[in-house]
Amino acid sequence: MKKMLYLCNKKKNLIILLTLKHLRMKKLIFTLLRRTLPLFITLMTAMLAPQYAAAYTYTVLDGTFTHENEATAMLVDGDIHTKWGLENYISGVTECYVIFKSDRAIVPKNYCIFIANDTQGRPERNWQSWNIYAANFNNDEEAVRNASAWVLVDKKENEVVPTEPFVPVDYNCSEDISDAYIYFMVEVTATVSASAVYQQMSEFSWGTSNEFFNSGPISYFVLDGSKNDTSNEGLPKLFDGSYTTKFGNGFTEGEPQFAVFKTTRPV
Repeated sequence: MKKMLYLCNKKKNLIILLTLKHLRMKKLIFTLLRRTLPLFITLMTAMLAPQYAAAYTYTVLDGTFTHENEATAMLVDGDIHTKWGLENYISGVTECYVIFKSDRAIVPKNYCIFIANDTQGRPERNWQSWNIYAANFNNDEEAVRNASAWVLVDKKENEVVPTEPFVPVDYNCSEDISDAYIYFMVEVTATVSASAVYQQMSEFSWGTSNEFFNSGPISYFVLDGSKNDTSNEGLPKLFDGSYTTKFGNGFTEGEPQFAVFKTTRPV
């Protein structure tokens, strides 16, 4: 009888011990979930969230341009301080286009353009009418100007664009497109002036300008400051993104110098 009671008590104690271990394990699992679930949700949200167009990489395949430092690649290089230019452009006469591809497929719904640097003095150079096409080719060699696969995704005519440098303009595509594409062509059909001009535009990107700024690198705009000019070591060199240039030279020791500038997003 004593032995039976001993065995029963031992079994009872074992059950209690296992129950306590089970409860501790449940508490541990709950604690781990409570601590890691927010991080898991954040990571999954980031993975499943749509990729903004500004985060895409574009590669130019063909196009028309005049100078290497303002070549077609400058239109989609992610830098609003560079620009694409074409000399002696005549609306309705001169071919003016850029063909590029994206590193991932994009459904062309909306996009933004950025006005070039000298638009205040040369507003006639800005776009007034343009077309945008999309396509999916088997290879880059097929992505040529007159390929039959191009699909019109946007057509703009007689648009009035700003005459302030680097200002973004957001547009919705005129065509209701649901397919995703890799290859794109921007075709300028008219500039503000119908006479021969130097056609130019700073930047093109799929998505909104807000998405472009928040996904891309921070840009700086100098508003005021010492030696704020276009000289070799003028103030803008301090904010041009190049460590091979500099701001300086010609200052008097003991006289404070200053810079007032803004960024494209809060920092």
